[in-house]
Amino acid sequence: MRVNCLLALILSASVVAAQDAVIRVDAGKVENKITPYLYGACMEDVNHEIYGGIYDQQIFGESFEEPASMDNFIGFTRCEGVWKMQDDQLSVSSHPGAKLVYDDAEFSDGRVGVDIKFTDDISSANNAGLLLRVGEYGGGADNFDGYEVSLFADGKRVLLGKHLHNWQELKTVPVDVDPSQWNRMEVKMEGDELVILLNSREVLRFEDHLTTLRNGKVAFRNWGAGASFRNLTIGDGTPVKLLTRLAPQVSGMWDAFADLNAAASYKQVADKPFHGHYAQQVECLAGIGKVGIANRSLNRWGISVRQGEKKTGSLYLKGKAEVWVALQSVDGEKEYAVQCIRTESGDWKKYTFELIPDKTDENARFAIYLKGKGRFLVDMVTLMNGADRQFRGLPLRNDIGQAMVDQGLRFLRYGGTMVNAPEYRFKNMIGDRALRPPYKGHWYTYSTNGFGIEDFLQFCEKAGFVPAYAVNVEESAQ
Repeated sequence: MRVNCLLALILSASVVAAQDAVIRVDAGKVENKITPYLYGACMEDVNHEIYGGIYDQQIFGESFEEPASMDNFIGFTRCEGVWKMQDDQLSVSSHPGAKLVYDDAEFSDGRVGVDIKFTDDISSANNAGLLLRVGEYGGGADNFDGYEVSLFADGKRVLLGKHLHNWQELKTVPVDVDPSQWNRMEVKMEGDELVILLNSREVLRFEDHLTTLRNGKVAFRNWGAGASFRNLTIGDGTPVKLLTRLAPQVSGMWDAFADLNAAASYKQVADKPFHGHYAQQVECLAGIGKVGIANRSLNRWGISVRQGEKKTGSLYLKGKAEVWVALQSVDGEKEYAVQCIRTESGDWKKYTFELIPDKTDENARFAIYLKGKGRFLVDMVTLMNGADRQFRGLPLRNDIGQAMVDQGLRFLRYGGTMVNAPEYRFKNMIGDRALRPPYKGHWYTYSTNGFGIEDFLQFCEKAGFVPAYAVNVEESAQ
C-alpha cells in the first residue's frame, strides 16, 4: 500500500513538473533601481587597446629604442620580436608572443624537432617552443592559425595549445628538466594525433578530433621568456639551416631604404640622444637619390591615409641638412604628400609638419630621408590625424572615443598586468610626451609612456565616464 501511494505521488509530481509555467512581468511597476555605473568597460595596455587603438599616435617605435635591425633570416618571416643568430644558435629576447616562421616548406604529417634552452626570466609564467601547421599569420600574439607546443621556462611543464586567431589550451603535463640546459623537443603528427617527446621520452599524446589544422608552416615562438634554439629538423630529420644577410643598423621598428645611385650609412646612436637611450642617424655618403628610413606603424600593418585628410606631426632633428618627410606607398614608389625641413646645426630641435595626401592608401608608410649627400640624427617622431578626427581636443581617435560614448558607458577602468612593471610610475606619465622617460613595460619592452594615467583621466573627463585606475604596488601615497 505504501509503495502504491509513493508511486502515485511520484507520477503526480511528474505531471505537475511537465506542465507549462507562465511568468508575467509588469514593466510599469518599478520595484528597484540599478545604478547606471554598473555598465562600464576596462582598458589596458595590451592587444593594441592603446597604441594602435585609442591613442592617435601612428608611428610605432617613435623613440628608436628597439635594438638596431634584427638579422634578416633567409627563408623566414619575422613576426615581432628581436631574433639574433650567432654560432648556429638562434636567440630571441623576452616578448609576449614573437614568431619566426619558416616559409620554405609546408608541413602536414611527420616529425619536427628542435633543441631549446632559456636564457632569462626563468619563471613558471613564461614559455617558448614551436608552432606547427601555421597559416594566416602576422604580427600579434594570437594572429595566426596553428598548434603551439611549448616548454615552460621553469622546466616544469609542457603545453599543447591551438590558435585559430585566438588561444585554446588543449593539454598541459608536468615534466622536470633543467631549463638553462639544452632540451630536445620533438613532435610527431599524424592526422588528428600529436605526440610530444622531451629528451626522447614521450610526455604528451593528444587527438584533436575538432581540428581544421591539416597543413601549414613551422615557426619558432616565445611567450615572455628569452630563449635560444638550435638543430631544427623537419620531416625525416633533415636539418634546416638558418642563414642571415647583413642588415642596416636601423632601430627595429623602422626600415632603411636607398636609391641605387646613392651610398647610405645608418647607425643607432647612444651618444646624447634626445629621448631615451638611442637616436637614429641617417647619412648619404655619396651620389644622388633618396636615402632614409620608413615606418609602417604597428606590426608594419601600414598607415591608413585618405585623400585630403590632413596628418600632423613632429620630430626632433640634429645636424644641418635638408630633411624630407613624406607619406608614401609601401614600396616608396608613390608619394602622396611631402614636406622639406631645413634643419640647423647644433643641438636637438623640434620641427613640426603637415601632410595632406592626394591619394587614398590603406597601407602607406611614413618616410624621413635625404635627397643627396648629408647627415642627420632623428628622435621622438609623432604622426597623428588632424584635429577634426581627434576626440574633443585630445590626441585620441575620435571614432573609437565617440563609439565608447555612444555605447552609453558610464564607468571606465584603466589597469591590469601592465602595472607590474617596476618603472610604471605616475610621475613619469605627465607633461610633454617627448620628455617622458621610456621604460621596460610588461606588455612591450620598449614602452615610451605616450599614454598614461593622466591621459586616461583627461579622456574620462571629456567623455563623461567615472574613472578608476590601477597604480604600481610600489608607488607611495606621495
